[in-house]
Amino acid sequence: MKIINGFWVDTNGNRWTVATHTEAEAVAKSLTLKNCYNCTGCNNCTNCKHCDNCDNCTGCKYCDNCNDCDNCDNCYNCTGCKHCTGCKYCNDCNDCTGCKYCKHCTGGKYCDNCNDCTGCKHCTGCKHCDNCDNCDNCNDCNDCDNCYNCDNCTGCTGCTGCENCDNCMNCNDGKGLKCNR
Repeated sequence: MKIINGFWVDTNGNRWTVATHTEAEAVAKSLTLKNCYNCTGCNNCTNCKHCDNCDNCTGCKYCDNCNDCDNCDNCYNCTGCKHCTGCKYCNDCNDCTGCKYCKHCTGGKYCDNCNDCTGCKHCTGCKHCDNCDNCDNCNDCNDCDNCYNCDNCTGCTGCTGCENCDNCMNCNDGKGLKCNR
């Protein structure tokens, strides 16, 4: 263990601040990292790289403040990730797959521009979604199911091309009209 620029640094480049850790504490935390490289302030992690303040994670890369993460890949600014794959600005992710600008996701799958999501599946361009399924270009959605090109929806089911919807079911009438119920 060496001191480099105010950090205790182990042989894999993992480090802990000298200001908050004794050498014994840094050595103890270093022993909890298995096959981790260039991490800062991490503890109990396996196969992680370039993470910051993670605890009990496996396979994370470029994560920040993660806890109990598993199978992360391409993560960026995580907080509570679980089974992530392509995360970017994560926050409270859970079962994500193709996330990009996550916020409070829970069950996402092919997410893109997420924000406050819960139970998403095939989302793209989501904003304030809740219980979504097969969504695309959503915005301010709630209780959606099989939606497409939605905007300001609430309680949708089987919608296509909706805009400013409220408690809709099978919104598109086939003539390309926007539903506003």
